[in-house]
Amino acid sequence: MFSRHRWSACSVPVLAALVAALVATPAMAAPSAGADPAVAAVFARFGAGTYTAADVKLVKSKPALARVVIDPGRTTSVVEDSNPELTAALSGRGNRTADALAETCGRRAVVITATSYLGDVIFQWRHDIGICSDGTKVTRWNGRFDRLDYAQSIVELGALTTDSASSVGGWGVTSVMQRTLALCVVNYGCYANRYPWSEIYIQADYHGQYWWGV
Repeated sequence: MFSRHRWSACSVPVLAALVAALVATPAMAAPSAGADPAVAAVFARFGAGTYTAADVKLVKSKPALARVVIDPGRTTSVVEDSNPELTAALSGRGNRTADALAETCGRRAVVITATSYLGDVIFQWRHDIGICSDGTKVTRWNGRFDRLDYAQSIVELGALTTDSASSVGGWGVTSVMQRTLALCVVNYGCYANRYPWSEIYIQADYHGQYWWGV
């Protein structure tokens, strides 16, 4: 399951409080000998995406569990912009124009936040891009990266599984990134992987859209 959003050059950051589907993944490590078998089974079902309403009720009743299990209903995305020069230059010009501007540069990021059933942030993952534009074409990339802005101690950084960028010189460009994150709990091992990803499409006038999921 994924979400798509649009924005304009003069928009404020847009919050998309939408449910993101959890990617089913088998448990990566067996619980230790001292682990509670019932709790281990709950972790396994959450890791595989086969948890039940009873599992959710159990997790919510135990703060130690509720603190470390992602609530998919609280997974959100937000857009962050930093392009004041281009926004000012395009103000009042409408959409695409044949009149080129002096090159201006800015940044756009999609930030995905996963929150626990207790309400604590488990991780906040950022896909950040920089472009330069003359108002009629994207002239160059100005850096691309992903990072964890915040993560609980249960989150282990895995591989960047997708990292692609389209060519510049046209009206728009696209950047796609996806990162593997392992969720690892003391005595219960790494019970799941999660894969935050986003695809950002941005035009020379800074209009665009994005897709995301976890």
